Amino acid sequence: ARTAAIPLLTQFEAEVMAVLWKIGEGSVREVLNLLPAERQCAYTSVQTILKILEEKKFVSSVKVGKAHTFVPVLQKENYQRK
Repeated sequence: ARTAAIPLLTQFEAEVMAVLWKIGEGSVREVLNLLPAERQCAYTSVQTILKILEEKKFVSSVKVGKAHTFVPVLQKENYQRK
């Protein structure tokens, strides 16, 4: 059976996914705090990227209080095999 192609990640999306793969799950704030220091970005930028990643089915989110916790759906090994 043929599997659907996994979409490629942009550089920023890949950095966000790397953080989530490392920590297992996290909020927008947690991901923002763990991005590389040279990546100067706003909270809303990370929030937007996480929403895009959710649309691409790379992550899922669970609402915890007022915040969302994002969890990788696609495992790093499966993406790297592409």
